[in-house]
Parts: sequence; structure tokens; C-alpha cells
Amino acid sequence: MLAVICCAASAQTFDVASIRESVPDSRGSRDITPGPASLTVRNMSVLGCIAWAYRVQGSQISGPPWLDEEKFDIAAKAPGRADENSLRLMLRALLADRFALKLRIEKKEMAVYSLTVGKNGPNFHDATAKDSSKFRETQSEEPSHLGEDKTGLMAERIRLSEMADLLSEPLQRPVIDNTGLKGRYDIRLDVAAYMTNSEGHLDAIGFILSGFQTQLGLKLESGKENVDYLVIESVNKTPTQN
Repeated sequence: MLAVICCAASAQTFDVASIRESVPDSRGSRDITPGPASLTVRNMSVLGCIAWAYRVQGSQISGPPWLDEEKFDIAAKAPGRADENSLRLMLRALLADRFALKLRIEKKEMAVYSLTVGKNGPNFHDATAKDSSKFRETQSEEPSHLGEDKTGLMAERIRLSEMADLLSEPLQRPVIDNTGLKGRYDIRLDVAAYMTNSEGHLDAIGFILSGFQTQLGLKLESGKENVDYLVIESVNKTPTQN
């Protein structure tokens, strides 16, 4: 199968970007936070940055063993307001510029989950006293937001393609959005029935595979598909100086 060679740079770039090695043995959270005109990366490996920039899972990347070892903090400012897709492209350009990242994208058959609509359709409804879950379409174009409380997980203004990306990590395989639903949605899921002990441990796999179908009318089906597979051709272990 022919490989597609990735461009080393993107037309979209950050105005300013600072990359620093994370504090050794840091136990802080590892996350990437997009803002309306910025991107903040905390305690994230180069592998994690590549995965976010190219919207794939770590299992879809082939590279040197150290790729998931060294951790970095990044503070980057866009030239103006930028949506998440633009920020991903800017991060690609930053990785190419500062880490000399070069890669190619191939297609590889892998085990995946397909996110689809159940036979009774998606459960669009408002939150009520008896049923705390909700699945409503919203017209807002503000960035998506995730939250939680003691019994529920919430997502506001989220696209189901974003939801599929979020589900890929706990399920440890790519999740493909095949729902055909293109809007943004407000979603709340009741997790109380999936707590396995008094300390609040969540049976995440059972919750995803069962709760999504009973509460949202969405289901996940195991299968195999050809998905993007990134082959790292070259990358520097240390970024160029700020």
C-alpha cells in the first residue's frame, strides 16, 4: 500500500511558542488544553503531542522507544482566534519546526470500535428529576466543555467525532464515529450504576459499552477497519531552544 508523505510544515503556525521539559518525576496531570487563541500542553510526551495533533491513538504511531518517555510543557499563542482543528495543524507545524519531526501516514487494518446509532435511534431528551441523563443538540459554536459531579459525566457542545476520540483511550483502540450525526450536543451520563465500590471506582469499560446504549441510544461494535498509521521517519529527542 502506498504511503502518503506528510508535509513537514503547515501554513498555519503559532505566533509564539515556548517548549520546556517537564519537572522530572512530576505527578501532575497530563493534558492538552485548547483555548480560543492558544494551546497549553502539560507533562505530555512527544508521542502524546503527535497523537493529539494527528487525531490518532498512541497505538497508531510507530517510532523510537523514547517517544513516550520525555515529557514537555508547551505554551503556544495563535495569531488570532483559532478552532481546535486549526490548533492541531499548528501543533503539527510546531513539532516539525522544533523537533524536526518527519513522518508518513499509511493505512493499516486494526481492531477498532465503531460508534453507531442504536436501533431505536439516539435518545434526545431533556434532563428531568427522574432521569438525569440528557442528549440534546445545541446550536452554540463555542468550544466543547467536559465536566463531572458525584454521579454523572457531562459534555457540552461536543461533536460525536470528539466523543469517539475521548473513548479511544480507555478502550485502548481507535473508535470511529459512524453515527452520521454532525451537530454539537449537550450530553449527561449517569454513572452511579457503574461504580464498583464505595471509593468511587468507575467500571469505565462496562459504562462505555452498556451505558452509552441505554442512556444515549448509541452503541459500540467491535470490528476491524483500515485506519491511519503514522510511521516516524525522523524526530529529535530535544527541541530547538525557545
